[in-house]
Amino acid sequence: GTETLRDKIALVHYVAPSSWAYKHKFKKIDSTAIGLSKLFDHMLVILPFEQQLFQPKTSTRKCVTFVGHPALEDFCERLDLFKKRKVDGALFDEWKKIYNSITWNASPWCTNMVSNDLKSFLIHKAKKSTNSHVNTFTICALVGSRENEVLQTIDLVKAAVDKFVHFSNVKVQVVFPTISNLAPLIHQHLENWQVPFFVNVDDNTSKKNSIYEASTVAIAVSGTVILETTLAGLPTIVIYRANRLTEILAKHLARVNYVSIPNIMSSKELIPELLFTKCTSDNIFSAIQKMEQNINARKNDEVSTKEIELCHSMSSLIEWTEGYPTPQKASEIAARVQKYGLNTAHCH
Repeated sequence: GTETLRDKIALVHYVAPSSWAYKHKFKKIDSTAIGLSKLFDHMLVILPFEQQLFQPKTSTRKCVTFVGHPALEDFCERLDLFKKRKVDGALFDEWKKIYNSITWNASPWCTNMVSNDLKSFLIHKAKKSTNSHVNTFTICALVGSRENEVLQTIDLVKAAVDKFVHFSNVKVQVVFPTISNLAPLIHQHLENWQVPFFVNVDDNTSKKNSIYEASTVAIAVSGTVILETTLAGLPTIVIYRANRLTEILAKHLARVNYVSIPNIMSSKELIPELLFTKCTSDNIFSAIQKMEQNINARKNDEVSTKEIELCHSMSSLIEWTEGYPTPQKASEIAARVQKYGLNTAHCH
């Protein structure tokens, strides 16, 4: 028969649909996997469990490859973790114990690196907070990347911060990282606010990490930004509001108990989530207050079990070189797929 251009060009799809998050879609995930395999020659996914979910059970050829989450890749790039390194034997033994005590699959290599970075960051934060009457308690308010998200959350955040200022002895300031098209709306809602605040406009997100590092806690609308703040070692409160109908539908259709990826990966609430009707100014205030108490109670070299679990959860979001404490770049994995795992025959 006549060979078409489609027969000659391999189609690769990047990022899987979130079918696993909804009951009605998860029931049909096998047929979804087959359907996608007919459309594309290969799929590159960013969450580790998606590799198995979207691999058609009827296919003998590998059609799906986990390449790692871009937020983790940015993190590893920033810390220069892509270079090969050796791990001290005693240090490896220490982290192997932690690895063996955790119930889900994670690499001791990556736990070591991610945890050590988080640990040093938390120690730095703890030292800053010991003189809390001198230092400023900086709240990083990430109130959404869409207009409707800002409208649904900014007044709740303001009311929560007002209450925290009233009941706390610390000097409080709030920074609002945002994009240029949302800045006027945020300024409008903050007009005449008595709490010191800054609206930081950064369309290419290059300043975000320095803002996270300078902050004490974050209040963030659910999204990729949760991974960014968590990787910056910033204690984060996840918030999300929607209209009543959306909330009813979400509760009815949701298959997962959490919305933030670190919590989804570990199947427990490692990061507090205040969603829908739980997202009130009083609950946000209580969460900030609890975080302040935790920061003040922390010993300088202390890292909690929850934080170690969080490190495992995060470190599973990138592919690691077997036998080496070195993460792999998505581009390198994709190049290998192109070289060894692709032909123009579909996976059905």
